[in-house]
Amino acid sequence: MPLAANDPTDRVEQLILLTERLSGLISKETEILQSKRPRELEPYGAEKSKLAALYAQEIRAISNDKSLIAGVAPELTERLATFTKAFEEQAAIQKRALARARRVTEGAIKALADDVARRRQRFDGYGAGGVQSPSPANSPTSIALNQIV
Repeated sequence: MPLAANDPTDRVEQLILLTERLSGLISKETEILQSKRPRELEPYGAEKSKLAALYAQEIRAISNDKSLIAGVAPELTERLATFTKAFEEQAAIQKRALARARRVTEGAIKALADDVARRRQRFDGYGAGGVQSPSPANSPTSIALNQIV
């Protein structure tokens, strides 16, 4: 559903508000990620998805039809550009925070799986040269997690 703008100036003003709100949400989520409290992200997901979809739709519409913002005061378009730049910077910061969180989570999962596999490894006795020979585990090891980062 596109913005219900009365004219190009109204569209830009609404897009500024939308960009500001989306940037604020992303900033808050990044703060939560950086303080290692991922469970607190859930309440922001639905609103962020909705706003991000609307933002993307509006940006595409304006890219395809410049008349949607034709005749808007230069100060207003500069203000939109400033908010858009701030939004893009916040999005880049969040992307890095998410990548770090993912690497940490994947590292923890790998370490846990390696530890479980090491503990389950059996030794069948001694092989050639008097070296203990490990046998393959009888069954695969499963790991279940109840949290998504």
